[in-house]
Amino acid sequence: MSERTAFLAVETSSNVCSLALFTASEIIAERTDTEPNAHAKQVALFAKELLEEAKQRGLQVEAIALSSGPGSYTGLRIGASFAKGYAFATGKPIIAISTLEALASGFLQSNAIPSEATIIPMIDAGRMEVYTASYTSQLKELSAPEAAIITPESFQKLLDTPAFFIGNGAPKCAQTISLPNASFLPFDCMARNMQKIAFERYAEGRFANLAYWEPDYIKPYNALIAKNKVLNR
Repeated sequence: MSERTAFLAVETSSNVCSLALFTASEIIAERTDTEPNAHAKQVALFAKELLEEAKQRGLQVEAIALSSGPGSYTGLRIGASFAKGYAFATGKPIIAISTLEALASGFLQSNAIPSEATIIPMIDAGRMEVYTASYTSQLKELSAPEAAIITPESFQKLLDTPAFFIGNGAPKCAQTISLPNASFLPFDCMARNMQKIAFERYAEGRFANLAYWEPDYIKPYNALIAKNKVLNR
């Protein structure tokens, strides 16, 4: 793989719209918008800016890394639509990466933790529900992604283990989950988190099938109907 090989990464699973351009060894540039509902207007603009920067630096963008969920239904659809359009137009592959796995990977790259620790990424799913999974400090999956309602009994199997609860769903769980060795950290979903996994999967040839691939929503989408529309039927 050439040192000039770069990927465009797209993260739209949360309220943060984040895109990044990176090589295997460096984060070249990033674009981020934390304004609510900014994804639709910013994704294509951010991508254009990052692709132009890649061109100016003489980098070859060979794939698009995409946060595949779980997370915001609307955000995931926007990211997936852009990624598929880009892939069809350029012939470049999509590397789909679990948002939870990317969170854990990004956290591991920026923090030193005990080798016996467990990482539990959490994405807010409303009220006391989160999308979550668990990983070892070597990023081995211990429990598969799921939607979980948090109670005082949650994660008691980690009673004697250092546990790092990360992501935008972690802070609200701090008062409910009582574990002596637990840390609750609001680590953001960012495109840069996918760097390490993306290059590993590119080398393995693990690409999304454009014809059939869909984001991992975990839960079915439930559209809310306005009361006035129900009353006026």
